[in-house]
Amino acid sequence: GIFSRTATAPLERIKILAQTGACKISLMDTIKTIIRDEGFLRGLWKGNGWNVLRVFPFGGIVCFSYGLMMKEMKKYDIKFDDVE
Repeated sequence: GIFSRTATAPLERIKILAQTGACKISLMDTIKTIIRDEGFLRGLWKGNGWNVLRVFPFGGIVCFSYGLMMKEMKKYDIKFDDVE
C-alpha cells in the first residue's frame, strides 16, 4: 500500500495535472517543468504524504475486519468453500 503509493506518486501527480488540464505539454516536458519550478522531490511527490495517510488507516481496517470475519466464520463453522 504505502510503498506502492510512494513509488507511483510522480506518475499519479502527472496524471492529475493532465486530467485537470493544468498541463498541455508532453509527458517529458511536464516532468521537466515540475522539476524546474518545484524541485525534484517536492514537485514530483507533492501530495504523497496525504495519500499515504489516507492509505495507512485503510490497511488497518481491512486487516481488522478480515480477522473479525474469520473469527465469526469459525464460530458458525463456515469455510470459504461454503460461501457463494
